[in-house]
Amino acid sequence: MRPVPTAGRPGATERARGVTEAAVRELARYRGDPAVTSLYLDVNGGHRPVSADYMAAFERLGTDVHRRARTSGDSRLPRAVGADVERMRAWLARDLDRSATRGLGLFSCSDQAFFRAVELPRSVRDRAGFGPAPYVRQLWAVLDERERFLIALVDRRRLRILRVDLGEISELAAADDLEPRAIDTSIELGGFQRHDEDLARAHYRRAAGLVERAEGDRPATRLVLGGPDAAVAALEAHLRPQVRHRIVGRVGVRVSAPPQEVAAAARAVAETAERRHEAEVVEHLRQGAAGDHRAVIGLEPTLAAIARGRIATLVVSEDFTGPGARCPSCGWIGADVRLCPTCGTTTVGIDDVVELAVGEALAHDADVELCRGSDLDTFGRIGALEHL
Repeated sequence: MRPVPTAGRPGATERARGVTEAAVRELARYRGDPAVTSLYLDVNGGHRPVSADYMAAFERLGTDVHRRARTSGDSRLPRAVGADVERMRAWLARDLDRSATRGLGLFSCSDQAFFRAVELPRSVRDRAGFGPAPYVRQLWAVLDERERFLIALVDRRRLRILRVDLGEISELAAADDLEPRAIDTSIELGGFQRHDEDLARAHYRRAAGLVERAEGDRPATRLVLGGPDAAVAALEAHLRPQVRHRIVGRVGVRVSAPPQEVAAAARAVAETAERRHEAEVVEHLRQGAAGDHRAVIGLEPTLAAIARGRIATLVVSEDFTGPGARCPSCGWIGADVRLCPTCGTTTVGIDDVVELAVGEALAHDADVELCRGSDLDTFGRIGALEHL
């Protein structure tokens, strides 16, 4: 698989609002020469109250990654990685704003004037490495956990729509459509009841339209509903099938509950749905590998499938790592092989071939499922579903 050349805009900083699927895939497609240095740093003030705390961690990471560059077998890497670490150090001293930042992803290829700093509202695991492309797995983990969802709370009179986006909560819409007219119910009771029901149906139709417009901003958003059973059922009935398909559960909170209470309840529902989804993907992978459904399990078969460019979904245990090799000529990646099986060039060692596998999959538009505590840990820790 040949490297994908991509020009970089130096000095750019992407904040949390820019951490989208498209942005992570674009970053994964970048190829640096001789390498891209990637560094993740926890800057959470709850863990590291003063700058000296996270700078000490940064210096440890920088020293370690530079040491590994010196023993990599590529004479160009020590200088290149050293320059990248210095660029990161300068950015931390000058540009970091911790007011809303808990974790950082820093990516540099100084020889090509490429630099990205991605600021996240959640902590990350300290890590540094280098390779032909940025290490994007921790960025993808933020998206893969799907802490982006809509919450619609509804009853016969009210509607509230909230969005949770990487921990930030915002109210998108509210409606109070029912305004019963003054009426002499002793004379027109039947008419009043019909009018009340008409108002309720109109309310649910309008509510469904507002939910669909909010959901349409990000078609992959999960949807959590809350409210009295009859009201939720009425809202669901007015949603289009493709939107109903995104409903992952319900929350038992009041329509007027504080946003933080609503979000906490919905987050628990979404996390349960994510674990259930992961279990389904892993079972699909297991059954496919056992039969003839174009699925593979294990590091070597998965890397071979990536090299063929045939994978639809890469499935990986979140913390799985492993050393490997890459070909500096054609971009082949695999286990620790001295000569590239594709072009015969001498390979160079890499710290984590799993990280590169994730990046290659994302760069070539495959899906990547990072599993947490699933059965995948018991059989191979990595696998792929191939295109039919």
